[in-house]
Amino acid sequence: MERMGRQERQRHNRNRLLDAAQRLLAERGPAASLDDIAAAAGLTKGAVYSSFRNKEDIILALLDRQLDIIGTDLTEVTAGETDMVQAFAALSSANSTGDRAGENADFALLMMEFWIAAMRNPRVRPRYIEALRRTRAGIAAHLTARADGPDPALVARTATLLLGLDIGLSIQRLVDPESVPETWYAEAFELLVRPLSDDAPQPDGAAD
Repeated sequence: MERMGRQERQRHNRNRLLDAAQRLLAERGPAASLDDIAAAAGLTKGAVYSSFRNKEDIILALLDRQLDIIGTDLTEVTAGETDMVQAFAALSSANSTGDRAGENADFALLMMEFWIAAMRNPRVRPRYIEALRRTRAGIAAHLTARADGPDPALVARTATLLLGLDIGLSIQRLVDPESVPETWYAEAFELLVRPLSDDAPQPDGAAD
């Protein structure tokens, strides 16, 4: 097997550390230490410090990585769908089945830990706000691409509601999956997204 160069090896170790950190932080929350993360990745604590300054830095890197995944999913899963409801229903279905369901469950737990950190730590809060805004902007861009001359204010509000829906239902589904059927995502998406079409009535105050 060809030996990896220094930079390639560092990238490989960084990804191993992030994978281990996501699992442990989801399982243990703040109790997961840097020693635990290093051990779970099969690396030394020195390897952790060669890529990250501290645990906060790891969490921020996990957040950035997940945002990239979300952006890719929005593009790939919805690429063949011109209908907005079908596009976002397809994304919801992809995120709720197979290996991705487990990964998203881990990330939902991690996001709750990150939310707590953002509420308590002024240095973390701006990055969390940035992450939420970046996610909303990505959703809004896909909504705009599938609507015919939509009102920007309505698109922005719909993107915020869709993100809130996803977060809220995901949290409920984690602890009580029987009470939150997967089909509810698509049904709620339709209620929120349909008003963006030309022939649907707009809520009061949504348009100029």
